[in-house]
This record gives sequence, C-alpha cells and structure tokens, in this order.
Amino acid sequence: MMYHMRRADKAITDPARLRRVLREAKYITLAMCRGDKPYLVSLNHAYDTERDCIYVHSAPEGKKLDILRVNPNVWGQAVIDHGFYGAADDCRQNYVSVMFEGTFAFVEDPAEKLHAFVATNEGLGAPSAGLQKVLDANLARATVGRITITGITGKKSKEIDY
Repeated sequence: MMYHMRRADKAITDPARLRRVLREAKYITLAMCRGDKPYLVSLNHAYDTERDCIYVHSAPEGKKLDILRVNPNVWGQAVIDHGFYGAADDCRQNYVSVMFEGTFAFVEDPAEKLHAFVATNEGLGAPSAGLQKVLDANLARATVGRITITGITGKKSKEIDY
C-alpha cells in the first residue's frame, strides 16, 4: 500500500536534494528484520553520488550482519537537525530527514571495499594520518556493505531551504 505524506508542504521531492541529505548527514539509522523481530542500529556511512548507494562498515561479526545475511532488505533514515527557531517561548525545530529503502550487499571487491572504507571515515572528518593507520590495521578484516537504494522520500521543516 502506498502512503502519501500528510504534510505535502514539507515534502522534499527533488532527487538531488534528497541525496544531499544522505551526503550531509553524519549518521543513518538502519532498520532490518529477521522473522518477526525488528532490529535497528545507527551507523556512520557514506553516500556515493556516482554509484547512488550508501556504504557502511563494521566489525566482521555481530547481530546486524547475521540478520543481513538472512534478509538483505533494509529501511533507513538520515536526519539533520538545524536547531530551534522562533520566539523564546516557542518550541519549533528546523530539520531535514530522508527515509530510504534498499537492499544490502556485502562488498568483497578489494578496490570497492577500500573506496567505501575511506569515504565513510572521511565523511566524519577523520584525519588522513589517523585514517591510514585505521586502514592498515582494519581494512582486511572489516566488513563493508553497500545499500542499493530502491526508494526514497524526504521531509523538512518549512523554514529550511533544502
């Protein structure tokens, strides 16, 4: 069943603007499911504009990886908080958010794995010397995943020009 956004005046419909949120958000929250048990995790990420995908990385074992091996379908969200606005006695908040659905795949190609690992760490502002140390110590054993986006919607406060 398709749903419509209740507040159409807050919808972000331009694909470039939707993807801008994915590029600029520091973290995404990723939902996955095994059986009838949902699982949710927040991750640092990188949005790759050329490949139109999201990269994440993690340790080589854990609950999320076990779930993703069974069910690669994911749902996620990226939020950028722009703080409160209005009078001192007002409590309205400026924000942009993007919801996406997609399919998770484990990246095995060494060149793509390196590309993803560097992008996710640079997106957080990792110092290059520190990043090289992390790459040397962890790249071979790290798990890298690619989320191919199959659907995306966005919403923003009216006062934000996104």
